[in-house]
Amino acid sequence: MIDFEQLQSILLAGKSPASGSTLVPAGMTLERLEQFQEYPDRFRGTYQTGHLTHFMDYLEHYGAGGCDAHAFIDDSQPAPVVHAILDHGTQEDPRWRQHTAILSVAPTFAALSGLIGKPIGQKTMIDFLDDWGDHCAFTRPDGASAPLDVARAEFANLTLETVRKLNSQRGDFTRQLSEVERLSLGSGLPNRLTFTAAPWRDFSTHDLRLRLTAADNGSGIALELRHIAWDTTRNALLGELTEKLSTLPTLSVRLGRFN
Repeated sequence: MIDFEQLQSILLAGKSPASGSTLVPAGMTLERLEQFQEYPDRFRGTYQTGHLTHFMDYLEHYGAGGCDAHAFIDDSQPAPVVHAILDHGTQEDPRWRQHTAILSVAPTFAALSGLIGKPIGQKTMIDFLDDWGDHCAFTRPDGASAPLDVARAEFANLTLETVRKLNSQRGDFTRQLSEVERLSLGSGLPNRLTFTAAPWRDFSTHDLRLRLTAADNGSGIALELRHIAWDTTRNALLGELTEKLSTLPTLSVRLGRFN
């Protein structure tokens, strides 16, 4: 939609207005008549859930209308998020892409994902264990398991000890500096975490293996969680999710994002 001044500017620039442009006289506006109808012309809005079963039921119900529904699995996230477009259309018959659905990550996985790869304060770690400790299994450097209540107490009571000597080795709880500030963690403190949970509700549980490291961040102890063999775990999640979604005959499933 353009007015006379815009049209004049386009023509003076030696160009032509876009195909399908509508010329509206000054002082006049266009109104969408759909708002006065008893029913809308099409669905608009986004359905969001963390339940895979409800997500698939919704796609099956609304994706059967011949609008070529597509689901895009965003695998760039620690736990993939699925964005479905139910009125996607085709190249020959494109649609408006205004009816969408999102499969969001379960709170359990979201809580862990928010900590991975970031400095974690002792209080944050304790709060995490209080909330989600039933999904956690700790292992000590010698391979022995550590009960949750014991591991929690050890993390809560960590102290720093400065050791004035060079160290060319970097272990799980050491960082290399000209003057190494070593944590007095004790040789038996847990350094592995296995987190067992389902990334979405109504989905099978998976084990996420993580390495636990710690360092002095200048104002206290900073713990950090890092994935172990994350690519293998992620591929297993994506494979199972793609297989489940692909059972819907009216849905095309792809990895990636659509903006």
